[in-house]
Amino acid sequence: MLPQTEAILVPPKKNALGQLFQSAFTMPELLKGGKIPSIDGLRAIAILWVIGGHIKHSLNNSSATFNALDIVFGVGQLGVKFFFVISGFLITTLLIKEKLRTSTIDLKKFYIRRFLRIFPVYYLYLAVILVLNFSCGMGISGTTFILAVLYLTNFNMSSYNWSLMHSWSLSVEEQYYLLWPTIFKLNATLATRLAI
Repeated sequence: MLPQTEAILVPPKKNALGQLFQSAFTMPELLKGGKIPSIDGLRAIAILWVIGGHIKHSLNNSSATFNALDIVFGVGQLGVKFFFVISGFLITTLLIKEKLRTSTIDLKKFYIRRFLRIFPVYYLYLAVILVLNFSCGMGISGTTFILAVLYLTNFNMSSYNWSLMHSWSLSVEEQYYLLWPTIFKLNATLATRLAI
């Protein structure tokens, strides 16, 4: 019999979801490091695709260059969708790593990291466009600005000025960042089914 003063060290119990998650997922060696080198190559391809799509749209529809670019970049949004896939992969990988390491996901820290990565530069851009709108008469409506500020551009793209039209893709990303980690934290099984 142990003396009453001695403490018996018992390993902390993991919750059932954490155990199920850890048994279902093992992180491949390639994803265990901090940076995945091939992602940069995929980003370069996506950037070239977006630039090619923009060049195509700036040309006369009947030109030979337009026709050649249309063959390669015919699906104009493919480069942006490629970025979405890369982003989804990276965010999901971060969530899986944190879940395996800590058996939970700290949403507060996740949102602070996302905030610091995107918001400062994006809102600086919006501030510059707002000043230019008033000083140069760009004709951007208040509603258009409000939707851009709230990351809701993708819900009403018909009234957008070219200066803010590109915020639709950031809106989609921010909505994804808002929903996906929460679903992933609350129900990893549901998140897996949604992903599939």
